[in-house]
Amino acid sequence: MLQLTYSVGKDGMLYPDMEMGAQPETLSKYGWMRKRFLKEHQNGLYTSLLTEGTLDKHCRQI
Repeated sequence: MLQLTYSVGKDGMLYPDMEMGAQPETLSKYGWMRKRFLKEHQNGLYTSLLTEGTLDKHCRQI
């Protein structure tokens, strides 16, 4: 079972000690342009990449 630890805040309340995970990488201008192009003109490839979960990875390489 997951054990959480807590810290006492200035107001006397308990707050869980949590960390944020890694932030997802954002797409560049050209990555967004590629994504839009695929969606509008290469719908088969767009759908394939989307369902495989590799669309954002593909667009980040641009």
